[in-house]
Amino acid sequence: MNSNAIRRGVVLAISTMALSGLSTVHAQEDDEAAARALDRVTVTGTRMQRVDVETVSPTSIIEREELETAGISSAFDLLTRIPSAGSGSFTEAGNEADGTSPGTAGIGLRELPANATLVLLNGRRLANSPMAMDITVNFADLNSIPVSAIERVEILKDGASAVYGTDAIAGVVNIITRAPEDGVTVGADYGISSQGDAQEYRLYANWGAQGERGSILAGFEFSDRDVLFMKDRSFSESANKLDMGGFDFRSGLGSNPGSYFLTESEVWEHDPACPADRIEPEPNTGGTLCVFDFAPDMMNRPDEQSASAFVLSDYSLGGGHLLYNEMFFNQRRSEITGAATPTVGDLTMSEDNANNPFGEDLIVRYRYTDAGPRVQDNQHTNLRLVTGASGPLAGNWDYDASLILQRHSAWQRGVSGFINLDRSQQAIDDEIYNPFLPAGESNSPEAIDAVETTVNRTAVSSLQAMEFNADGDIGMLPGGQAGMAVGAQLREERIRDTPDEQFLRGQIVGTEATNASGSRSINSLYTEFYLPLHDDFSAQFALRHDDYSDFGGTTNPRIGLSYQPMEELMFRASWSEGFRAPSIAEIGLLPTEQSPILNDPLNPDEGPIERIVRFEGNPDLEPEESDSFVIGAVYQPLEWLSFSLDYWEINHENLIDADPQFVIDQAAAGNPEFEDRVIRGPGGNIDFIEDTFLNFGSQEVAGFDADVRVTFDGMGGEFVWQTEFTWLRKFRQQLREGEPTRKLEGTFERPQFRAFSRLNWSNAVWGYHVTLRHVGNYTEEFNPFGIPFTMEDVPMEDRSVAGWNAFDVGAWYEVGDNGRAYVHVDNILDEDPPFVMANVWGFDTRNHDPRGTFVRAGFQYDF
Repeated sequence: MNSNAIRRGVVLAISTMALSGLSTVHAQEDDEAAARALDRVTVTGTRMQRVDVETVSPTSIIEREELETAGISSAFDLLTRIPSAGSGSFTEAGNEADGTSPGTAGIGLRELPANATLVLLNGRRLANSPMAMDITVNFADLNSIPVSAIERVEILKDGASAVYGTDAIAGVVNIITRAPEDGVTVGADYGISSQGDAQEYRLYANWGAQGERGSILAGFEFSDRDVLFMKDRSFSESANKLDMGGFDFRSGLGSNPGSYFLTESEVWEHDPACPADRIEPEPNTGGTLCVFDFAPDMMNRPDEQSASAFVLSDYSLGGGHLLYNEMFFNQRRSEITGAATPTVGDLTMSEDNANNPFGEDLIVRYRYTDAGPRVQDNQHTNLRLVTGASGPLAGNWDYDASLILQRHSAWQRGVSGFINLDRSQQAIDDEIYNPFLPAGESNSPEAIDAVETTVNRTAVSSLQAMEFNADGDIGMLPGGQAGMAVGAQLREERIRDTPDEQFLRGQIVGTEATNASGSRSINSLYTEFYLPLHDDFSAQFALRHDDYSDFGGTTNPRIGLSYQPMEELMFRASWSEGFRAPSIAEIGLLPTEQSPILNDPLNPDEGPIERIVRFEGNPDLEPEESDSFVIGAVYQPLEWLSFSLDYWEINHENLIDADPQFVIDQAAAGNPEFEDRVIRGPGGNIDFIEDTFLNFGSQEVAGFDADVRVTFDGMGGEFVWQTEFTWLRKFRQQLREGEPTRKLEGTFERPQFRAFSRLNWSNAVWGYHVTLRHVGNYTEEFNPFGIPFTMEDVPMEDRSVAGWNAFDVGAWYEVGDNGRAYVHVDNILDEDPPFVMANVWGFDTRNHDPRGTFVRAGFQYDF
């Protein structure tokens, strides 16, 4: 792929690093300030610095050593090792050409969407991706953060943080970057699947220096990942899953040879050249359709190149005052491939057209396979700058003030395979383009040029914020020193996502693109107290007020309690309120199309097929609200043994969502609110559904988290065994008052049990590890699309999707005094993902890894 733009961005970033490095270094403070800094540690979940780093909030931490020894080089690798990351998480794997944010990755905790999880970088917000997932799900793109810059990842698993933002309904993920160290580190790794595909490699280098008054860390990372097509795996190579016990998802929206509605006969008929195994009955008119298998042209993950650079620096002003700067730059290029452009009845052919074999006027369903698959270039560019100061205030108080500027831009350019409907209609009318060619023949290059076009989509989001935080001691209580923190934030967010003008004019079909624009400002104040009420009992209280320019003000509290009757045992509990204003896209989305798999209850024999859904935003939406509750215990009976157990619960109301299947169901039931939203064409088929975003009912999500850690010496080294699991006890959802409550735990994409277990042995020379990634089994209802229907070739009973276990192994070896070589094998037993009926690809793209056995080897050297 052309990477000139990446190289230009890298040169710019390196130039910025060099300039920054001339003027920045870390503080060597006076003895008193240095001793104080050693005793005060900031932990995720609170702005107060305390010697006791244990928190009332359950927090999982993934350290840099684990990232390196486990061969984690991408967001995909990371998310598979976080049991609390549920079906709301996604990566570029399975995020294919028809998605609205291809090539990105987001994390959604507690089975909630990614917009319910707040992602921080060094405790500060990230800008959202300008291209929303699933049309309106705004999220911070994890693929923009280089893994080589990460010191640790902290997952705060109680929701609605009054400190960071009450929109963190499901929790907070805080990515902490590395601290400067003298010297240069360079590394490289290479990976490939056991089937010889999905190759990837990564190169990285970090340089650090510390002086008397400051320090600097600069780094660069480049990665290249090869495309993996759905056809490259047996379970996803075809959209026809009948042989596997599932549905036939082959598309009747458009095929080549095509399908045609005879306007006089009022019946659908397949092209005479359609092969017999692709002819399907069309139940509404008694006719037939020619279906198309689009799966072979679709991607499992794109061909992608990514380049990142970062500079982290600080400079001592004396007296404990510190200036600091952060600069992150990332640019990614990917090639997105999808099946050839379909039409869904947008074109017509007159009876006197010389190419018309039926002798009467036709409505055309066709797919332009002779123009080839749709190919898009996709690019994301992300630049983030943070500058600030910290230091002591009067008394035993500290302050931190910062300015955050971030801009995330993206564009997509359809370079081949895209068809302009107006030009296509003209080419058919002029008999330049013939959709009735004999099997195996293609239209001429001139005919294809007459209908083909290029399309462009641009998007940009920005974040500008000023933050001020201060914390310190406020007096003694029976249990010790009480603390207080206060803070303020002024934040402005903007987003603009603009599709091609041809899309806006309705001249492009079969390709999803969002169309949104807007901005908002949020002014926030918070206060937090740490109150040691007794030697073994303490409380935290926080209160946050947010004032939205478009939704007014909201004030939300958080309370945390901890009780430690003995040194080895601590009980903890917390409660908080959450508030998420509708996203800019949910409010201001302009007409946008999507093509999900949906069922029509008025035509049940059609089964689940692609439908065209036209969305628009809803300015009358109300905010989502939530209550979160966590109670648990941490116990360390022995020095080498510890474990924790927490029960969590989220009550989520006023859900914002769009549910086109719900619209179809309500229209079919005669609900006048929805009847006009389902547009039917010839023969009663659904042409398209008009949908918007609504405030639905409520949902309750609850479960248990557990973490067990054992450390002991043996075989000349140290063993560390850690197991972390999440059990989804309850996921109940009621879309409308008076309707039945849906039981979603243990259903499609929502297994009740996820676990990650790691056994590591190491000494000063070498080490090895064995890990288990477990995704529990779940049940697919016989009608996974929400409506009972009858099909002779589809089982009508519920079916169980088996649990999935991936065993990973790895080893590392110290080479000399400064080098380390390692090899890591994911899924060493080559366990295929279990078959699912409810996904067109035949496997669960949110929970299972389709690569099979994947081997990665690398080398790192410190100078």
